[in-house]
Amino acid sequence: MKDVAGWCFALLLIFSVADLIAEETPRDEPTTPPTGATISGQGTIELRINVTQYLKGMGLALVPESFVPELKEIRNKRWLESASRLRFNAGYYYLDLKSIGYFASTNAVQITKSDAEGKYSFTGVEPGKYRIYGQYKSRYAAGYWLIPVEIKSIDDQISIDINNENLEEIYNREAQ
Repeated sequence: MKDVAGWCFALLLIFSVADLIAEETPRDEPTTPPTGATISGQGTIELRINVTQYLKGMGLALVPESFVPELKEIRNKRWLESASRLRFNAGYYYLDLKSIGYFASTNAVQITKSDAEGKYSFTGVEPGKYRIYGQYKSRYAAGYWLIPVEIKSIDDQISIDINNENLEEIYNREAQ
């Protein structure tokens, strides 16, 4: 019984000390918002007439304009390698979104993900020329966006929606 009482006292002492430490530990100061421009918008796609879907959970990369030629070169090279094997052009099957997406994300200055309503934002963006890269693939279509955006001042608040109108490329899956 003595041992149980000793353990209980030790635990009580440990929790009391932990509470004292927590009270004396300074709380983190609120962080200041990042300085720089903000790019925000909403992603939607219309796959059938008058049926619009939110692009929820879509990964987006903010890529400096200087990387775009290499990104397009990767797209073209992979396309030609894949399509030449079967000697026909089937965009849905040979648009290599993995390679393009990997290059965009590894060279991005920021990466974000859209929410359940397709809304996204990049904050604290420095002045410069960029492209917003995003991709879409379903059982019916595959495509990607490479939307140009220019930040002229750290005070810029730019709104760009991602939708069918600014798709770089999209291919429908052909029936087999």
